[in-house]
Amino acid sequence: MEANPWEGLRKRVKNCGFLKCPRNRDKVPILFNRGGPLTKIKFLAVSQEPAPSLAKHAGSYTRKMEELLIKQCIEGKGVLPRKLARIFGCFNPQQDEIYWTHALKCVSLCGHDINKEWEECAEFCKEHFREELNLIKPKAVIAIGRYPLTLCKHLLQREELGRVEKIVKYILEARPDGRLPGREMRLFAFIHPSNENRVKAGKTEEEREKIKEEIRKKEDRFIQEIKRLRWADCLF
Repeated sequence: MEANPWEGLRKRVKNCGFLKCPRNRDKVPILFNRGGPLTKIKFLAVSQEPAPSLAKHAGSYTRKMEELLIKQCIEGKGVLPRKLARIFGCFNPQQDEIYWTHALKCVSLCGHDINKEWEECAEFCKEHFREELNLIKPKAVIAIGRYPLTLCKHLLQREELGRVEKIVKYILEARPDGRLPGREMRLFAFIHPSNENRVKAGKTEEEREKIKEEIRKKEDRFIQEIKRLRWADCLF
């Protein structure tokens, strides 16, 4: 048994040996370190992949990229961290009860297209995410975007990894408390911030605006439930 299982996971992510991964030659893996016991983590947020734009600000160095993302979380700045701040408030993924990870662990330095590579990449990265779930055992998982939702549904409900979830349909039909059949762990899904104004459901502009408003209201209900779960932990 490893003395520090999380550090063991970090090493496996950073030394990923999946040579058939489409991103193998130019990938920079990201997985934040954690201080203190993993039992402190109650909420696991998973987004699609680290933004390729990170390389413009931090070069091809994993540590610098991680430091930049952590700083954005603490300050609530950046496209994805602002969405996370809407859900949780600002937080430090290295120390707080909220941890942030990615469905695909690597920053792609050569502009790979996740829409073309998802299934092949996820076949490898899903094992890292499975290990994160097993080590953390969060009260709830928050999936930001359709690919993270697909990965969560694959691991938690054994659905096909190649059948990408229709996230609008899922959000509108999901239980407000995030409960899944036969699972204690809850699952909440949110639209990725880059797609909030590009919802394709609905045939007319009026219908699309109505659906976007329904999504906002449902996401607000998810956030209220997440806040209730956090307060419940504080009381016991």
